[in-house]
Amino acid sequence: MNPKEKSNTLPETQFLTELKDGECGVITCNTDRKSAEMGLFPGAVVTMFRNRKNERSLVVGAGEARFLISRTIARQIAISPSGLNSQQ
Repeated sequence: MNPKEKSNTLPETQFLTELKDGECGVITCNTDRKSAEMGLFPGAVVTMFRNRKNERSLVVGAGEARFLISRTIARQIAISPSGLNSQQ
């Protein structure tokens, strides 16, 4: 297998900022210790509630909790899209 074919089979890293309203994902890596301690740790399923490009922060849910996260922090949280949509 040549390197070009191999790179096409590897999943691309996505970040929390890339989820649209109502989309869900699973956190794969979070380098921000404070948000990880609050509940945004690897393995947690998150739902995007509000992601507006013109706003500094976004609103995500993990379990029963809701978080207002700055875009700077959200760019440090890698996710794997779950393919499930929120049931709001």
